[in-house]
Amino acid sequence: LTTSPQFKNRPKGIKFKPAYILADGDFVYMQNRKKLPGKKVLIQHTFRLNEDGKIDEHWSTSTVVDPEKSKNPKALY
Repeated sequence: LTTSPQFKNRPKGIKFKPAYILADGDFVYMQNRKKLPGKKVLIQHTFRLNEDGKIDEHWSTSTVVDPEKSKNPKALY
């Protein structure tokens, strides 16, 4: 597995974990969990696929989460 050049110098200690992947028609939704030193982040990706099954559009959002304040900390990590 090769790493894209833009990620070669990323900080050590980052953990990445796919959490959910859902598909509905030509849309795919994916939630990832990322652990950075000192914080945890949820990332939501939405993809729209074209008729060839390739990604035509992509949107993403992210939020830093505090498991201590979450109503369901077990769902986060």
